[in-house]
Amino acid sequence: MIRTAIRTAHPTDTPDGSKDIYIGPDGKAYVRTSTGVLRRLDHDGRGMEMYQHRHSGGSYANTWIVPNRTTGGSNTTYVTPDQALVAVPWPVAVSMTVSEIAVYVTAAGVGAPGLLHLGIYYGIDEDDDGPLRGLDIYPGALLADCGSVDITTTGEKKITGLAVPLEEGRLYFGAALCDVNGGTPVTLRAMPLTAALALVGTDSAWGNPPTHIQAGAALTALPDPFSASPTLVTAACPIIAIRRSA
Repeated sequence: MIRTAIRTAHPTDTPDGSKDIYIGPDGKAYVRTSTGVLRRLDHDGRGMEMYQHRHSGGSYANTWIVPNRTTGGSNTTYVTPDQALVAVPWPVAVSMTVSEIAVYVTAAGVGAPGLLHLGIYYGIDEDDDGPLRGLDIYPGALLADCGSVDITTTGEKKITGLAVPLEEGRLYFGAALCDVNGGTPVTLRAMPLTAALALVGTDSAWGNPPTHIQAGAALTALPDPFSASPTLVTAACPIIAIRRSA
């Protein structure tokens, strides 16, 4: 066991050839750079993905977090299959509480009940902290059934009043299920293949990388756990966006 003090003040200057590592009041380990900047050890070298998860939308008008977006550029569209479950990978770089979830309808669905069910799934083995954690990139247990939005009209469709915790360093999946009961499926705003996080690399034909998963048939509610017999989709990825309250 190593006993160390919890420091609430900045560390003092250190002698040449040494470096102080200290535990801050948030329980994280910090070092002080040569210019005096305090830096969390577990954030070093993690790249820009940390920042797209950080804002709450409060500092900008009507902004959303899209956890699997890798580049900017023009959005496209995606026709969401009727009564089939679609899941988008969300690697979470910063712990947060999700307060809202949303999609944008560009062409309305036709047919009763005219709903899009939205939810969040755990990665299938993200409850395992051992050496196998994160090896299976597939949705598992349902974390939150967030509710449904009307898709018989176009525009932004959001669900508010949520309090869903997402933990730093874990893989989750945003999920959408269109139900028009054999009618015309909804078309959602999407990101192009080149802007979406690759799900599992590429296939044995060295074709385009999969961006999301489609599974199940004749579904009218979010299943728990996620449906088996998946199809890896190598196309534009539907945008399922979130806001955070903490």
